[in-house]
Amino acid sequence: MKIKSVDVYATDLDLSGEHRSAHTRYTVTQDVFVRIVTDEGNCGYGSTAPKYYITGETQDTVIAVLKKRLIPAVIGQNPFDLEKIHDAMDHAIKGNTSAKAALDTAIYDLMGKVLNVPVYQLLGGAYRIEMPAFDLIGLWSPEEAAAKVEQRLAEGYREFKIKAGPDPAADLRRVEAVSKAAPGIPLKVDANQAWSTKQAVELTRKFGELGVSVIEQPVHMDNIEGLCMVRNACPQVEVMADESMKSLGDALRLIRSQAVDMFNIKLIKAGGIYPARKIAAVAESANMCCMAGGTIQNSLLDAATAHFLAATRNIIFNEIKSPQWIKNDIASGLKIVEGMVRVPDGPGLGMEIDEERLQACRVAG
Repeated sequence: MKIKSVDVYATDLDLSGEHRSAHTRYTVTQDVFVRIVTDEGNCGYGSTAPKYYITGETQDTVIAVLKKRLIPAVIGQNPFDLEKIHDAMDHAIKGNTSAKAALDTAIYDLMGKVLNVPVYQLLGGAYRIEMPAFDLIGLWSPEEAAAKVEQRLAEGYREFKIKAGPDPAADLRRVEAVSKAAPGIPLKVDANQAWSTKQAVELTRKFGELGVSVIEQPVHMDNIEGLCMVRNACPQVEVMADESMKSLGDALRLIRSQAVDMFNIKLIKAGGIYPARKIAAVAESANMCCMAGGTIQNSLLDAATAHFLAATRNIIFNEIKSPQWIKNDIASGLKIVEGMVRVPDGPGLGMEIDEERLQACRVAG
C-alpha cells in the first residue's frame, strides 16, 4: 500500500464568540484539512489549526508548505511507516509542525480505517475512554467570566482555564470572580508569556490562595530561569510549559533545568500524534504529567487529541473544546456529555466529514 494523492482544503470556521488572549483576538479559526488516498483506494482525513503566535505558521504558509515540500515527501510512502514518513517530512523542511500535523493525523485516520479499529488501538489501547472537559475563560470582565463558569458548572463541567494578559490587576479580578463562582474547583491560569518574572511570582502566589493549582507559561518562552524562579517561589502551584515546549529537545532542556512541573503537548506544536507520543514518553521518564493541549481548532483535530489522551497514561488534563467553540464545523462525532469528553470509538479518528462542504474548500493545484 502506497500513498497516491493528497488533497488540501482551506476551511474558515466561525467561533461561537470572540476568543481573547494575551496574543490575539479573533472570531474565526483558519484551519486546513487534508485527504490522503492510497493506491488501493483507502482514504484518511486529517487537519491542523495553524496559529502564528504559537508556531509562526498561518493557513497560507501551511498550504504552501504542504503543496511544495511535504506532500511530495510522502507520496509513494507506505502509510504504516510513520517513523520513515516523519523523517522524510523533517528532511523536506524544518519546523512547520502544524503542516506536518495535518498529514500525521490523516495517516492515523487512514491506518485505523484500513484495520477497522479506532486510532487509540494503534497507540497501545485505551487507558481511558473519557476525561473531564474544560472550558476556556478569555480576557473577559469578571462578570462575564463568572457567568460563563456558572453556566458550565450547571452543564457538568469541573475544569476551567482562565486566560491572563498584559493587565495583572484585571487578571487578578478575573480569577477572583471565577474562584467565587466555582468554590473548591481547581483552576488553571494561562498567561501566554505575558508577565515579567517578578509579576509572575507575585501573581502566582496570590492565585494559589484563590484555588489556582496550575500556572501555564507565566513568562517568555526563552526565560527558562524565570520559570525556575516561579516554580521555586510558589511550590503550591504547578508550573506548566506551553510556548517553551515545542519539541522533544525543548522537553529535555526543561527537564534538565527542573524548570516546570508539566508540559502542554499540542499536536500542532509537536507535528502530530506520533511525535507527541515521544514527548509524553520523555515526560513520563521524568515522572511528569502532561496536558493534551489545543488551540481554538476544528473537531477533527480535537478528535486526534482525544485519541492521544486515551492511550497516554500521563495525560491528566485536556483542552478539547471544539463542541463549545466551533459553530460551523466540517467534522462531527466528537461529543462532550455531562462535562466529559468522550473519545470517538469508530474506525480511524471516528469522525464523519461533510464531504460537500469540504470539497467547496478544496485548494486547486
